[in-house]
Amino acid sequence: MYALSDFQDTLGSGGKAIVTAVDKHGHEYEIRRIFGEQPDVYVDGVVQPGLSIRETIIHKPIYFGQKDLSSTGEGFEKDLVEKLVGEKLTGIRSKIEEQRLKVGDAVNALQKLANVEDKKKEYAAKKMDADFKLKFYQEHGVEEKLQKQVNFATDERKCKQIVSFVERYLADLEEFVGQYEDDLKNSGLYKSIQNQQFFDKFFLNYGMVLASFDHLKEGLKGGKVGLEELKVNSYEFSKLAQGLKEEFAGIERKLSEEIKNSGARSVRPDEFLQLKKTAEQATAMLAALEKQELQQASMENLVILELTKLNTLWHEEFKAIKEELDKVNKSDSALQIIMEYKANKTAMTDFMKDMFRGSRIRETTFSSLADDFTDFGCMFIDFEKVKEKVGASSATFGRYFTENLRTLVTWQIPNKFIIKYRDKELKHHSLGQRASALILFVLSQRDNDLIMIDQPEDDLDNQTIYQDVIKMIRGLKQDTQFIFATHNANFPVLGDSEQIFSCHYADEGISTVSGSIDCRELQKEIVDIMEGGEEAFNRRKEIYQIWKPQKS
Repeated sequence: MYALSDFQDTLGSGGKAIVTAVDKHGHEYEIRRIFGEQPDVYVDGVVQPGLSIRETIIHKPIYFGQKDLSSTGEGFEKDLVEKLVGEKLTGIRSKIEEQRLKVGDAVNALQKLANVEDKKKEYAAKKMDADFKLKFYQEHGVEEKLQKQVNFATDERKCKQIVSFVERYLADLEEFVGQYEDDLKNSGLYKSIQNQQFFDKFFLNYGMVLASFDHLKEGLKGGKVGLEELKVNSYEFSKLAQGLKEEFAGIERKLSEEIKNSGARSVRPDEFLQLKKTAEQATAMLAALEKQELQQASMENLVILELTKLNTLWHEEFKAIKEELDKVNKSDSALQIIMEYKANKTAMTDFMKDMFRGSRIRETTFSSLADDFTDFGCMFIDFEKVKEKVGASSATFGRYFTENLRTLVTWQIPNKFIIKYRDKELKHHSLGQRASALILFVLSQRDNDLIMIDQPEDDLDNQTIYQDVIKMIRGLKQDTQFIFATHNANFPVLGDSEQIFSCHYADEGISTVSGSIDCRELQKEIVDIMEGGEEAFNRRKEIYQIWKPQKS
């Protein structure tokens, strides 16, 4: 493998590379690429736009460099597994992302209905207070004398409420029509190549659906006309009420004088009207909140349903990864990978600490919750148990949890990976042993047409290269193409390489010599470059003969 600067030095500005590739079906492709630009794929000299090199021509190639093989940082096991199987999970992860959005939408809808209980208490208190004060006015006969004014005010509010309701209904109906109109029409234009006679009959019934939709559109038009008439009616009624303003004012003045003469100076007709309005509005709001409470329960069930679907997809992803890892575990290598579902509790605790920053809730509380609940969806479903565990901080925890609900329930608790090499955890091995295990992991894949590895020998001894690596390569090379960039002769020689490229850097450029392992020129290149020359090669051979134990 070359660094970017090597390619730049070799190709130069405007340089072009052409590669011929043959897929598993024997079809030949020509891939042309100008340095710095996207590649073009040609078949029989004709460019094929959009043709995927990584899927159509080469199935899921993977590349590992020396840095990948010597990686030892925190969480390197997860990074390694992700690099090996990540592309195989594209389909399930696309479904997971779609389901996350559905969960988020359900949570948003639920949060719009939040605080229903608090609002019910607020409006119940308002109504109780207004009703109590109104009893005092009723004792003085105020309600009876102002009944006409009260009735007009009630009717005027009802007119405005109905107009507002119809406006919302028609707006929702118009949005619904706009959402489905194009798809309904376009679906009816389908033409079957094989079964058009069947579809002719099929679309006769589909026509009834279109007809009902057309009736809906006509209904929308009629509704808009009716709305405009309602607005006119409501305006006319308001004018009528305004016309009675002087009459009502006169009644209020007369009533005020009567009350004053009776000695009840705290009784004011205008206050009575306001209290009556408050009581009626509170009653209407309580009725609306009752409906919202039913909607809230229904929406909570929807959130739980969508969370269940998301959790099912997470588990499918887990099974897909585990299936790939089982292939490694069933091989003859000394490598074993253990995967535990949603087991990274440290990550879950750290995520809670971040989400609840500023809450002053102790880390031990987060750790305890992480131990007791598999994810935040489970915490949402059994929040009473959560509050019981949190104790005195339950109110604060509940507020933070609600504010961050969408983020929390859609966050995936990481799976935990433990990589063992020769029955001991990889992180406890030396750098060379880790590199040995990881390269065995790479080579154990069975679903990749091409595996490219850059300088795998940097942390490996020659015994490991031959005993573990070369033997595995020889068993896999019939089904997988391997490309190694290496300074170690064991790979091309003992690996019986079909094609070798010997590279030389001179005069700010790279030159290559290529051929099979049977080519004399390449054999000489291997001896000169990798073995230090023929003299050094022969000298080591003589020494090895001297070291060879004598037969007794």
